[in-house]
Amino acid sequence: MSNWAAAALAAFFVAASGGAALAAKPVIPPPATVVSAPSGVKAKSVKFATYQFVQTPNLPIGNYQVGPLCIPRFQIALKDFAPRVSKEAFAQTFEREVRSAGFPLAGASVDNLFGAASDAAGDLQVAANIKSATGDVCALLYASNTMKGWMQLEVEWQIYSPIKREVVARIPITAAIEKKTPVEPGTLLTDVFDEAVKGLLNDKTYRDLMLSSAPDIVAGPGAAPAIAGGPATVAPGRDPILIGAPSRKPTGLPEVAGSVVTIVAGGGHGSGFLVSANGYILTNEHVVRGSETVKIRWSDNFETVGQVLRLDRGRDVALIKTDSRGRLPLLMSRGAIELGQEVYAVGAPLDIGLSGTVTRGIVSTSNRIFNGYSFVQSDVQVNPGNSGGPLVTKDGQVIAMTDIGYQPEGLPTGINLFIPAGDALDFLGLKPAAP
Repeated sequence: MSNWAAAALAAFFVAASGGAALAAKPVIPPPATVVSAPSGVKAKSVKFATYQFVQTPNLPIGNYQVGPLCIPRFQIALKDFAPRVSKEAFAQTFEREVRSAGFPLAGASVDNLFGAASDAAGDLQVAANIKSATGDVCALLYASNTMKGWMQLEVEWQIYSPIKREVVARIPITAAIEKKTPVEPGTLLTDVFDEAVKGLLNDKTYRDLMLSSAPDIVAGPGAAPAIAGGPATVAPGRDPILIGAPSRKPTGLPEVAGSVVTIVAGGGHGSGFLVSANGYILTNEHVVRGSETVKIRWSDNFETVGQVLRLDRGRDVALIKTDSRGRLPLLMSRGAIELGQEVYAVGAPLDIGLSGTVTRGIVSTSNRIFNGYSFVQSDVQVNPGNSGGPLVTKDGQVIAMTDIGYQPEGLPTGINLFIPAGDALDFLGLKPAAP
């Protein structure tokens, strides 16, 4: 006996008199047609990340009906449909519609919901927050595993920017579909999801976001406010902070490692480094996001408290003030960065206990443009936890700050992006004195 038949028999004894309509059948529009991406316009690449149902699995969403007259016999719940689909099925549906509309895709789906392993996997990532599902199904025979019917989904599409590490738009879409010839129950759910994807691809806010070359967010219904900061050379409206100059250059990598710290904030950790004798530390904005104070752990495991003073989300940089403990500030270099130049990343990859880890690589390119910002690209190995740590030359000069590691499916690729030292200073309004 099929699962549907077993469920039908069990429910029949509970509700022998039949079920009543739980939701009125909506007006079902004809299948939508997606407006293709305009030719000659470079669109952002997009990646399907995941989906989730907000609705309680046991909550009734409609009726199971039987016979030529579709007489209601018992109520059905989301749990009767959800096991019949998978993330892979939804991802394939999403990718098929995106591809047919002429928008660029960024690989297969990842298993986490916008986690660290998905950083830089596409210019933008998309997740489906399915808030409600309603519908009725009708089987010609009582134990049939195929049926006709209708279904409606209310989906909040979340659009995530890896470069900003936040959801930049929330776009509500309601989609409905009706099948007048028998299909498997899971087909109802995947087909109505397909209509929700089409609704997203035709949405003005989504299209403006995908077709805009600017790194900031377009305004529109469901969109998040634009992020302050952008690809400028000077932070607007900020009084400059004079951070002084190091008394001397580091003597080598061991001394550099002594000025690199681990920053503990918000249940996670990242890295940072000292840039002034009076305790200014640079790191990524996403490392300290939401925190006014953070814990600073030095290379000798001594801990101090740091105060977050300035942020720029767009450029992903932050300034912290703490006790420098007499450590040597690192020298920020605006000099030319050469292709193939040997570089070293210092930080705390994956675990706080691995602080002070040094990895070596070369500069792959000194000006990789990503989402409107310039980055240094290198094959030096970095992992979550390295974020905010310095990228230094052999003589210890900081040329960039670790920001994004491209790790599809959580696997390192040797494609990593670093914020140029000059940008880190400019976007925070910092002015080093001449050495």
